[in-house]
Amino acid sequence: MKKILLVSMMQNVTEILQKVEPELTGKTVTYIPTAALGEDDGGEEEIRRMVAEEARMLGNLGLTVDTLKVSAASL
Repeated sequence: MKKILLVSMMQNVTEILQKVEPELTGKTVTYIPTAALGEDDGGEEEIRRMVAEEARMLGNLGLTVDTLKVSAASL
């Protein structure tokens, strides 16, 4: 069964994911960083760094991270 967890910030997400789904290794998560694209604090480089760090955090849980930029996706 597929599950969806929507969060607005990555803060504490690793803890929540581990509670919702204790066996994460080998599973795939679709990470949508669209909200970060509207941030102007720190510029584009800071946004890229934040997105990479958040994807790394998910990867450290054993997840395969599929990043989906909704603003650039085709229908």
